[in-house]
Amino acid sequence: MSHIRGRAGVLLAALTLLAALAGLTAVPASASVTGQCDFSHTCMNLWGGGFDVKTWQGYAANNAITIRWLGQGNGTFELADAGGGCVGDLNGAQGDARAGGGNNCPLQGAAGWGTVFQAVTETSICGGYYVKYWSPHWEAYVGFSDGNGHQVWLDTTGTCLAQQAA
Repeated sequence: MSHIRGRAGVLLAALTLLAALAGLTAVPASASVTGQCDFSHTCMNLWGGGFDVKTWQGYAANNAITIRWLGQGNGTFELADAGGGCVGDLNGAQGDARAGGGNNCPLQGAAGWGTVFQAVTETSICGGYYVKYWSPHWEAYVGFSDGNGHQVWLDTTGTCLAQQAA
């Protein structure tokens, strides 16, 4: 039953994301959103409750990374973490392409390095419900390997992601 509920949550969240990308609505920050995940439900996770963003397969409180649209008309967004910061360059270090939370958020007025993203539809690669997250700072995509404990990088060829709900 949880498998069916999980797939329904993925579908609902993906449709909401696609509608938001079309400019129809905004994806609300919600307690039901658990994270940004790939096809096999490997999700971005604030590893061990710290700032290093690594992967985790399954639902965990540390997966609570949500999209907040910047409202600039170009599909840009920030990835807000559960601690009130945003995902960007690890520890705010301009030259570190490892993803890290706790950075200053663009919506707070002082964006940290690598904290602005754009959703890019790669239908031929990702299918209709998943997108890649482009990092203008790195001129590359957010990506990671499946499984637990893998580093999330901001300078890769990309992982197909969808905002998933519990």
